[in-house]
Amino acid sequence: MDASQSVTLSGRTLAGVATEAAWPRIAALLRMSAADFSARVQPRLPLTLKATTAESARRQEQALRRIGIEAIALSADGPCVLLRDGEALRGPVSRAWLRHALATGSIQPGAEVRSDDAPEWQRADVWLATGDIACDSEDGTRDSAVEPATLTVPESVAVIPSASAAPPPFQAPSVSPAGFWRRLAARMIRAR
Repeated sequence: MDASQSVTLSGRTLAGVATEAAWPRIAALLRMSAADFSARVQPRLPLTLKATTAESARRQEQALRRIGIEAIALSADGPCVLLRDGEALRGPVSRAWLRHALATGSIQPGAEVRSDDAPEWQRADVWLATGDIACDSEDGTRDSAVEPATLTVPESVAVIPSASAAPPPFQAPSVSPAGFWRRLAARMIRAR
């Protein structure tokens, strides 16, 4: 059986890619309007997508990079966490991406993280070092809102040739990630 992996969108576009052309294509893959994606999802980046097979994750990563979005496929090893950047919430991101981001300097060791079953924010380096000792939330329940999104990337997604060219048309995925977005919205409302 193929190992489980997940792809994380860093929130950055690749060098030489027109930002205004790349992000609307990702929005369409998630079956969202560009404005809705820009308002609801982009502020949450980096974001780890739902775990899948290694082969499928590799195809997703390649397709996202062809669109011009920085993405990385890593092993799906444990719970996802939210990142706190000031008052802004980012993620959820996978444990593997968090390790990668700390190692490459994409985030600082003091960045605060919280898994869905921990009531307290912790430093990212401490959370990784302690093995994410699970805690129940204050009311004794698990908050399942910290779940990755699902993205189905068609293999026919083409490279954007230049900043001035319009992106080529493509097919939207047939699976709707609406459940994830409802849980994410509920989580954002509760976090206020």
